[in-house]
Amino acid sequence: MQVLREVGEGRAAAGVLPLPQQDDAHPWWPMLLAREADALRVIARLPFVPGALTHTTQEALVIGRAPTESSGSDRSLVVLELSEQVSRATVRRRIEAAGFDCRFLQLGLQQGGERWLSLVDVDGIGASVDERVPKLSGALGPKALHLPSVGSPSVPLALAELGVAGGQEAAQ
Repeated sequence: MQVLREVGEGRAAAGVLPLPQQDDAHPWWPMLLAREADALRVIARLPFVPGALTHTTQEALVIGRAPTESSGSDRSLVVLELSEQVSRATVRRRIEAAGFDCRFLQLGLQQGGERWLSLVDVDGIGASVDERVPKLSGALGPKALHLPSVGSPSVPLALAELGVAGGQEAAQ
């Protein structure tokens, strides 16, 4: 994908890609699985304010090489690599049993027929995620191969944090 190539080769500082969807024929997010310290990561989620203020329902992710910093209200995108296909309900149950509040972005992408990848949006960042990963790995059992983080976008601001009263009605 051109955006990943431009940012990866240093011709752009950041790139904007669509939020992954379950029916993506050629998803871009598996390309973030590089293990190098300076690998591309998801650094932000757009829009950063509620849709009522931006008048859009479209969402996107920003990729780049910026260091991860805690905002106090963070999410991490974690890729679960499994040796066999597991149902969405089973994976969700096991993730929640490991202490994560999760939101799936994509599940069940088969990579070369050898493994199944699931992109999962979970609460926390860095150490707060890392301390729960062994429990998650145990909950997933022998099927879990690897649990790399591919980014930590901050949670969008709430209308109240922006000084907008009355929610969507006030923003229109």
